[in-house]
Amino acid sequence: MNTFKNTYKKINKTKLNLQLSIVSISVLVILCSILISIRANAKISTGNKYYTTIQIEEGDSLWSIADTYYSPDYSDYNEYIEEVKSINNMNNDNIKNGSYIVIPYYK
Repeated sequence: MNTFKNTYKKINKTKLNLQLSIVSISVLVILCSILISIRANAKISTGNKYYTTIQIEEGDSLWSIADTYYSPDYSDYNEYIEEVKSINNMNNDNIKNGSYIVIPYYK
């Protein structure tokens, strides 16, 4: 009878250790995933942000301006263009030859 009780206790102890191990590993995986996600979403600045005024020339578009002044400090070209539009109180993407706009850039 004692042997049966000892075997039963050992089995329960092994189950408990296995459950604790699984929970610990799960928590560790979740924490690592969260940290990786936070790090991936963090913006890494390449320098200081400056502003300049440029004159729009024939054939310019917000996309061509973004192509010249865009930096990895923005998540994508759309974010850069939206900032240019916001700075210049623009409601759409239309720019006129000869006009001036303020643009951000990093240096």
